[in-house]
Amino acid sequence: MRTGNAQSPPADKNGSNGFQGIFRLCTHASTGRIQAPKICIHNYECYHCQFDQILDDMDIHNQ
Repeated sequence: MRTGNAQSPPADKNGSNGFQGIFRLCTHASTGRIQAPKICIHNYECYHCQFDQILDDMDIHNQ
């Protein structure tokens, strides 16, 4: 089980990543880990996200 080691999305000078409400860009999309746009539905609490877990599992198996 994951313990919440995800990165926060990049912030602008006001501390916002420019997205609010349902338009929050996924951390992995905003950092370039994935190329497709994806919306964060877990309020950047990646340890709740199955997509985040899949990406981490793929990274482990590709090492």
